[in-house]
Amino acid sequence: MEIKYLNDKTDSLNNLLNITTNKVLIIAINRAVELSNEIPSSVFMYNHALQKLPSIIENTEAYLDKLTSETAESTVRHTVKKQVNQSVISSDIEEVVYEKQCNLLLVRKMIHQRNLDNIQFAKKLLPKILNNDILKPDLDALNLDAINDALSVLVDLSSIAKNSDTQKKYLAELHSAHNDGYHIKNKLNSDDQSILRQINDYIYALNLWNNAVKNTIQTIYQLPNEF
Repeated sequence: MEIKYLNDKTDSLNNLLNITTNKVLIIAINRAVELSNEIPSSVFMYNHALQKLPSIIENTEAYLDKLTSETAESTVRHTVKKQVNQSVISSDIEEVVYEKQCNLLLVRKMIHQRNLDNIQFAKKLLPKILNNDILKPDLDALNLDAINDALSVLVDLSSIAKNSDTQKKYLAELHSAHNDGYHIKNKLNSDDQSILRQINDYIYALNLWNNAVKNTIQTIYQLPNEF
């Protein structure tokens, strides 16, 4: 994955930071800059995982082939036993075990294919979302609905819940600055409110994208553990 427009974005945020005296905006801009600075490391880890992906897939599918062969051998043994076994009880037990083996293999194959599909989907989507929908300089406003819809398959909701402490802290700082109403420079005029809304949209979109990247990396490295 290549990163485009990041320098333009961080320069724009830093320029805005240099001219604003509003505490609310300063908090928001600093958070946006912090998230922007995390993008290169996220992309580096993602690209590193993609480099390892072919060998991971090769090893994983070799093991899956082994399981398929073992299940096929079990099918032959099951058929022979069923033909010679006259015990109804024993035959019923073997039938249950055999069906469980086949069903488990089927589920494993489905999970493996779903994860591969998600990884291929991420390879196409993540660069586009980052460069064209989040960082691109000439965007009038972020289309959060479109970004949400696009990334929904790749996002780990449980991870978002676990990582919400940082976001809660940021929102608490904003709330505190808003409530500091006696200080005139902390009051937002209409232009400041528009800027704050755009920055918060940017923060939300980057958080969502970063979660999708981390979840994709985790999916790649967990491919051998599916079985």
